[in-house]
This record gives sequence, C-alpha cells and structure tokens, in this order.
Amino acid sequence: MDADDKPAPAAGSGTNRAWVVALMGLPGSGKSMVARMLEREFDLRLVSRDAIRAAMFPDCEHSFAEKQAALHGVVLAVEINGLLGASSVVDGVTLSREEDRRRIAELARRQGLGLLHVMLDCPLELARERVRCDSEGRSHPAADRNAALVDAVA
Repeated sequence: MDADDKPAPAAGSGTNRAWVVALMGLPGSGKSMVARMLEREFDLRLVSRDAIRAAMFPDCEHSFAEKQAALHGVVLAVEINGLLGASSVVDGVTLSREEDRRRIAELARRQGLGLLHVMLDCPLELARERVRCDSEGRSHPAADRNAALVDAVA
C-alpha cells in the first residue's frame, strides 16, 4: 500500500475509495478468522466463497465447476459493494491460482477500488492440523478441506 493509500473508513462513509482485501493462504491458514476480525474492526463487508457456494449448491460436491461458479458470485458481490462505496474482505478463496488473483485485480482496477492482497503464511503441518480439527468438529463450511487439499494448494 502506498503512503497516500489508506483503507476506507466505515463502509459507506464516502471519504475514501472502497477497498478489496483479498486474503490468500492455505486451507487452514486462518483466512476465515482474519476475515471476521477485519470485518468487525474495519467495518468491511465479508464476502465468503464458502457461504456463496453453500447457498448455490445445497448438495455441494466441491467440484471445480461449483468453486468457479461461487467465485463468480464473490466477484459480483465485491463489484456491487464497490459500486455502493463499501469495502470488502474476500474469504474462502486460497487465491493460489494466478488466474483468480488476476480476476480480483482486474475488478479492482475497473471499479477504481484499492486492492490489498494479504498472504497468511502458515506452516504446512499447522494448516493440516487445523483442517483435521475443523473436519472432525464439522466447524468449517468447506467440507472438502483435508490434508491432501492443503498439500495440493501448497
């Protein structure tokens, strides 16, 4: 972020441009926890691919097509938030694919939104353990998360 660029204050205040905070990292790296904290602390609108996918596909198979359709929903939600002058925090997307990062960057450029990519660095073993615990406790909406997914994204 440049010295001139400051994250927007409360959503809808209109004093600064809206921002997109795109969280990047392995499954289990803490993106959802950080997203909720940013949502509360900075009055960002949480845009969660996991929530969008669950709403779109009640019997979700976690296929590539379902994930891409939900990502399209994320992009649309961020675009609408930007048009309303509201800043967004994107969760539920690892952004490990360059194409997905470019898609968010292009949207931000087109809409005149500030863009901040935040990489959550997490050791592989810790990410695997977190995913295992979430899976056992069924505490995460992305039911396809497992150690193999962590390894594939890494």
